[in-house]
Formats: sequence, structure tokens, C-alpha cells
Amino acid sequence: MRRLCSFVVFAAVGVCVGLAAWSALLAFSPNCGYDCEVDRLNFFIITEAACLTGFIGLWYLALRNTRHPAKRVFRVCFLAALLVLGPTWAVYGWNLYTHYRELEAWYRRLPRPSLEFSHMAIATRAVPTMSAESEGLPHLSRRILQWERCLIGTTACDGNPRTVELRCQDGIVNVSDAHWHAFSLIPSEDLPGILPLRSMALCTDDNVVE
Repeated sequence: MRRLCSFVVFAAVGVCVGLAAWSALLAFSPNCGYDCEVDRLNFFIITEAACLTGFIGLWYLALRNTRHPAKRVFRVCFLAALLVLGPTWAVYGWNLYTHYRELEAWYRRLPRPSLEFSHMAIATRAVPTMSAESEGLPHLSRRILQWERCLIGTTACDGNPRTVELRCQDGIVNVSDAHWHAFSLIPSEDLPGILPLRSMALCTDDNVVE
């Protein structure tokens, strides 16, 4: 009976250790749809099977043929769990550090409002751009990424097409009026004291909230 109880303890600890290891190793994995979910599920099955098999094997080799007090059973379980989880926690710590550094770098690239670029907007989808012509600032011709923040600058309402100058995370670009509706305003991140815009219809009259 005691050997059966020790077997159940080892099996349960193996399942819990597998779950903890799987969670730690995939804590910062990207969410990229169905394919990633399948990969996560496969990795979960492999991790659980490996940990369960390993702990049952340890029980078979160490405790199967002898009677041991409960303290020794739990001590062996603890040391085995620490042996498995130690490296996974180290990987988790490194991934956390790397993620923090990437987040810090992203935050430093966020555009800051100024008198020339005073209203904040965010792209709700990827937006094509044209080269900007602001002297002394980066000239880009690229796509603004979805959920990228941009500050609204000078609007050329007399051109064909009409364009607006935006300062985004990687520099200054122009966007034609065909894509203005792809942006959503963020009044809370406008330049302090500036009157907010009503909408992204930038060339309409009375577009400023009084």
C-alpha cells in the first residue's frame, strides 16, 4: 500500500512539474494563430509525457522494492522537481529579461507629441505610406504596422491626393487621404493643452473639439 501511494505521489508530481515546465518555456511564445496553438499542444503533450515517464522511472529505480518513510519520498520528489524546473526557470528568467529589454526599446521609439506633431493616432491595420519631405528628419517609404502609434502633423488639403504628415515610431511619412480612416485617434496622448480632433477627416471644417 505504501509503495502504491509513493507511485501515485511520483506520478502526480511528474504531471505538475510537466505543466510548470511547459508554462515557463512557452510564457513568451508569440500568438500566431492555429499553427502556433497546434505546436503548443504538441509541446505540452511531449513535456507531460517526458516528465511523467521520468518520475515513474525514478520511482521504479529508487523506491520500488523497498519501503521508505513519507519524508524520503517527498524529499526525492522535491529534488527531482528542482532538477527539472531549475533549467526551465533559468530559461524563463532569460526570456523575461529579453522581453523587458525589447519592451523598453519599443517604449523609447514611441513618438512624443510636439507643437508640429500634436495629435496621437493609432493604425488599426497596416497602412502604405509615401516618402516624407521634412528637412533633417528620416525619409521613409514603408508600411505603418497595425497598432503602431503615429503623431499627426501638417495636412496638405490642396494636393491630389490629399496627404497628412505623420511621425511614427521609425520616422516621418506621408499618408494619403484614402487611408486616413484606418487610424483611430487617442486624445489622451495628445500634446497637453491641445484641443482634440473630432475624427480623422482632417480636411473638414470644425474638426477640432471646442
